[in-house]
Amino acid sequence: MTGAGLAGYEAAAVAAGAWWCRLRVPLDDPGEAVAAVARATRDAGMPLTVALRGGRGDVSAFLLRAPDLLPAERVDQCRRMAEALAAETGWRRLGPDRPDQPVAPLGLSRFVAFDGGLRGCSADDAARRLFAVRAPGMRARPAWLVVLSAAGCMARREPGVLAMPSGLEQAAEAAAALGLQRWCVLDPAADEHVVFSRSRTDATASSAASRSNTAK
Repeated sequence: MTGAGLAGYEAAAVAAGAWWCRLRVPLDDPGEAVAAVARATRDAGMPLTVALRGGRGDVSAFLLRAPDLLPAERVDQCRRMAEALAAETGWRRLGPDRPDQPVAPLGLSRFVAFDGGLRGCSADDAARRLFAVRAPGMRARPAWLVVLSAAGCMARREPGVLAMPSGLEQAAEAAAALGLQRWCVLDPAADEHVVFSRSRTDATASSAASRSNTAK
């Protein structure tokens, strides 16, 4: 199920397999973890999304595919890349390579950057406060989200959350409340990684409303 039409979103890309990889990284600086993963993506020639939490010698790294960046690799290729990364770094892999419920990495950079009330907050505090207000009742873990290209270059880096919704409907409602134009979710029930994008009709209406509010 790709959930077309959910809260004004339509499925824009679908990759078979709800793959992820969780790693325990004994580093103080999450940036060092990103550099190591970037080398792995470059060697494998595959784009990747990395969600990072923690620090001071205890960083958790969550590896997910980036299905809106081509090529979207097969799950077996992802597993080989993760195995090579763990072997090279000595990082410990945690748990199965598929979540037991939907997981959606949702970026919050537009709020952290422009909401003056959040100045002085850490990225984690800002994420918790924003998400509690705009998506109450949903479990979420603050994280830095980094998207790496197949060449190992950083395509995007922003504060956000790893949201754990009860289903695609709740994930779509949270994305809409956050004003996201594009987002993705691991859907273990369908064994898919789905990218959702605003439908053209909904995006046009949102743009018109934004221009109207600006004019006021």
